[in-house]
Amino acid sequence: MHPFTRALTSVRHTAAAPVCSSDVCAAARWQLWARRSTGFRLNGDWYCSEDCLNIALAKLVVEFPARAQHVPSAHVLPLGLLMLARGIIDELQLRQALAAKNANPSLRIGECLCQLGAISEGELTRGLAAQHSLPVLAAASSPDHAMPLAMMEHSRCLAFRGIYHTGLMYLGFDGVVDRSLIAAAEKVLDCECEPCIVSSLLLEQHIEWRRREKGQKEMVFETRSSDSEILRTINSYVLQIRADQVRVASSDTFLWAKLWGTRTLDLLFRI
Repeated sequence: MHPFTRALTSVRHTAAAPVCSSDVCAAARWQLWARRSTGFRLNGDWYCSEDCLNIALAKLVVEFPARAQHVPSAHVLPLGLLMLARGIIDELQLRQALAAKNANPSLRIGECLCQLGAISEGELTRGLAAQHSLPVLAAASSPDHAMPLAMMEHSRCLAFRGIYHTGLMYLGFDGVVDRSLIAAAEKVLDCECEPCIVSSLLLEQHIEWRRREKGQKEMVFETRSSDSEILRTINSYVLQIRADQVRVASSDTFLWAKLWGTRTLDLLFRI
């Protein structure tokens, strides 16, 4: 192709009107072209106007409560039985730990074994990793601020990016692996997430570090809201921070909306 023809084709492609992702968009081609730099992106799709964005948001908010697609955790052998089978504890220690758990249901079996002195913190962490067939994270760099603190606290996890692969996020859990959180993080942050196991001590250190950080940009709505209230709240903050990109997903606990505009803001709605 002649260089001049190639340049002319490039200009035509650049000047071409974008396509709005809304099924009900009634904008004319010239309107789409005029809005090409002022539209909105929702979960990667482009919408030409606030009206088109609101229709798409409303559809997402209504669909999320169904929430039937989250991948359940695979069946795992109970931690106490696993440690008994490996000879780390004996039957008496397991019975004592179970009695302690019955007396205090909020404690996990691993915590009971640690309190009884039957196992060390390191043995507990390695046992959890074996239980879930996941690697152990012994140390981590600074936490990733893209993950809201409230979600980390609820699911007992820490988040950080890979050193050599920034498109990869590691989510370290100190016990139960929250698969719904992993799915939500991958959708909102547009990255691959790998779960791993961390010690409770390391997890608490990182969560405390995040709590002390200044400029935490997240809002948590603990009172359960209706779909219309959630939609109005998201729309209000889209306008307030002049957001041009929104990503929305849900875990088993929160509906999570992340907005990018004059600042980045996380909105968490208890569900």
